[in-house]
Amino acid sequence: MVGQVGEDGKLRVLKSFYVKYERKIPELIDDFLAYYRWHRRKQVIFYYDATFVGNNYALHNNDFHSEIERLLRKAQWVVKAVYIGQPMKHIDKNALINRMFKGRSRFMVLINRDNNPDFLISITSAGVYNGQKDKRGEKLVETEEDKLESRTDGSDAFDTLCIGVERFPQSHVRAGIVNTYG
Repeated sequence: MVGQVGEDGKLRVLKSFYVKYERKIPELIDDFLAYYRWHRRKQVIFYYDATFVGNNYALHNNDFHSEIERLLRKAQWVVKAVYIGQPMKHIDKNALINRMFKGRSRFMVLINRDNNPDFLISITSAGVYNGQKDKRGEKLVETEEDKLESRTDGSDAFDTLCIGVERFPQSHVRAGIVNTYG
């Protein structure tokens, strides 16, 4: 999930990426790097939560956040990794994101519809079960009606982006030095 915070107080969700089947995090980063190859400022603030720590499915030794950071830095990107902790409780997260959509928070969310079709399906179809985001279908076999890219992984990435931007704001990264604002 790629977003950009503007000085106008808007969080613009620019582009979402996904991989499935045999494609994993290295291929996801390859997709990101190919898409942003002409981007002049190779700088990124990478928000991640506890689900990316200690989780290394199909990565051998590195966990998710370490591998993402390593691959971006290897490609000459300046990376500011920001750990946001344990995932928020669903009710708190939902309230925060709803305030952002309504413009009643530090940042208002805008989504580029053209670059996020599967993500839009993901956030509009993510249900609630027992007071939490309904993840019961995540491990089911993909069908034409239930594509993997439309499941809750996209909405989870969006949640992390929103929480990071709202609760752990960063202004910009310059030559490896991060300037923050509060």
